[in-house]
Amino acid sequence: MLETERIGVTCPICSATKFLTIPPNLNLLNQNGLVTIQIPAGVICPHSFLFFMDKHYGIRGYEKNAQGIEKQKVINFKKIPELIRGVNNSSLP
Repeated sequence: MLETERIGVTCPICSATKFLTIPPNLNLLNQNGLVTIQIPAGVICPHSFLFFMDKHYGIRGYEKNAQGIEKQKVINFKKIPELIRGVNNSSLP
């Protein structure tokens, strides 16, 4: 079984940092190599923001707001566990 990854995520507004646990198969949700994850207010700090993660769990950038980003391509951090369960169940024979 693959291990989860812990990555340090920093708010682009106030620079608060927290380590978040990311499931190993999160990249299955996106085919272009980058996953856009929304951090709701209260998870790291009082701000809501987006970050872009590559398939090696590297953070490629942050966005203070979601203007211009297609909402259907953004994963809310709080919904990751249920999305991963869906991916795991869909791969069953």
